[in-house]
This record gives sequence, C-alpha cells and structure tokens, in this order.
Amino acid sequence: MSNKISYVLNHVFSPDLNSLVGLEKNRGPKFLIGKITVPGGKIEGDDSVEKSATKEMLEETGVFVPESDWVMFEKYEEDDYVLYKLAAISPNYAQARMMETERVFNMNVEEAALDCKMNPQKYTNDFPVNLNKSLASILASGVIDEKLKKKHLFLVK
Repeated sequence: MSNKISYVLNHVFSPDLNSLVGLEKNRGPKFLIGKITVPGGKIEGDDSVEKSATKEMLEETGVFVPESDWVMFEKYEEDDYVLYKLAAISPNYAQARMMETERVFNMNVEEAALDCKMNPQKYTNDFPVNLNKSLASILASGVIDEKLKKKHLFLVK
C-alpha cells in the first residue's frame, strides 16, 4: 500500500470552450502563493478521483460537476504524492465564485494561453502545459461538435 498523498487538479471549461474556471492561490506551498491555477485539492479517504474532483470543485467554486463528466488527462507521480489532472465541461461554469479564501474567476482560454506566454510568473509552472492537455482531452473526448473542435485546435500543439 502506498503512503503517497493524492490530489486532483480540475480544469472546468464552458460549453463553448471559451472560458476556464481559474483560481489564485493564497495558501499551500510557498511556490504556489499568488499564482494563477485551477481548483483542486487532496483526495480524502476512499473517495474516487472523480468524486474528489466533484467535491473540490463544489467546495472551492460552488460549481457542481457530475462525477461522470470528468475526463482524466494525466496522472503525475512523484516520490511522495500523486496528482490526477482532470477536465470537464460544465454549463454551470459562470456560477464559479469564491467559496473559501482563494479568489475564483472565469478566464478566457485564448487570453490565458497568450498571457501565460507573456507573463509566465503569474501562473503555476505547469499551467500552460495543463491548459493544452486538458483542452486536447476535451476535444478528443467526443463530447463537442466538429465546428467547435476546429475553432479550438489552434490552441493545442
């Protein structure tokens, strides 16, 4: 049995894929404080990855995403922790609001992609890669139509 701590990192997009729910860290490891990222948190007890993603999203942003809507796009492991990275589309994305102590907001996906290239110090180190991978996982999942897929393919490299 592993003694690793497990976490989820949740990328929630609007149905048109133009917006992403973001969060500005003000707690946690020092290297994350003040950085823009996405909601997430520790997996508690015997919760599944998807159940944890749903719970963390609701706790941090007030947005409910059903467990069945999550697409896992990466499992990242270090010696002492595992980070499950997930993506989902939610029609409730615009209801995202600050529920705890960290600022929650909706960001334009194209603008965020450009801004993190011009101002990388504002974002977590893995933000641009995770943005691309999460968007690619949604585009590949078959839950969106071809017109929308073509519109967003330029962001995914």
